[in-house]
Amino acid sequence: MTSTKVDLEKFNGKNDFNMWKVNMEAVLITHGLGDALLPITKKEGKDVSTSKTPEQMAEIDRKAKGTIILSLADSVIREVAKEPTVADLWAKLESIYMKKSLANRLYIKKRMFTLKMHEGSSLDEHLDEFNKVCDTLETIDAALEDEDKALLLISSLPKSYEHFIDALMYGRQTLSLDEVKSALSTKELQGKQESLGNSSGKGLTVKAKPEWKKKKQGNNKEKKKNLRCFLCHKEGHFKKDCPEKKFQKKGKGW
Repeated sequence: MTSTKVDLEKFNGKNDFNMWKVNMEAVLITHGLGDALLPITKKEGKDVSTSKTPEQMAEIDRKAKGTIILSLADSVIREVAKEPTVADLWAKLESIYMKKSLANRLYIKKRMFTLKMHEGSSLDEHLDEFNKVCDTLETIDAALEDEDKALLLISSLPKSYEHFIDALMYGRQTLSLDEVKSALSTKELQGKQESLGNSSGKGLTVKAKPEWKKKKQGNNKEKKKNLRCFLCHKEGHFKKDCPEKKFQKKGKGW
């Protein structure tokens, strides 16, 4: 089987543990070590099975544990290095960095309720942060109802979104998070299209020639047309620019 190289940011205890965990699971599956996660999925109540022998499972677990260790910072490795299996290591990490205590639930919920998007900041970055907090709440068994998430997302938007919120809420009795995200995505796309249209319009205005320049060019052409050469008596040029001058110069010794 061809090995696929996957670059994964090391978990150092300060970055997003929930996202690192999702990426780590994908890395193990990509490297054919997904069976090492079976004890974890069984613990979650999912019906899973494998055709691997105990010896094969032991080898998979050993390689998977090594892969996980290489994706941890030294400070985190010291906390979990003695765990014998992937399942034990996984549980240890969750107990340290995804505590389900009352204090942790309070901290994460407070973070959700105080989350605000500043004027002029990126909507995509704000949504990413909002989703991160939602995922963390779900992991510590403190998930919010879908409508509560939708209303919290709306309330986190800056003052410039007031008309958008009024239009979104008008005539509704219920609201889902997906509907809010879809409406925000549409608004963002329309804003980019309008910005692009304004830029194109400005470019056309700059390129257009002022009327006085057109008139000046027309007058120059008219003046040039009324010129008459004193050598060949043709219109459109002076004697010094006459095309027949060079021929006469050869014949008459000019």
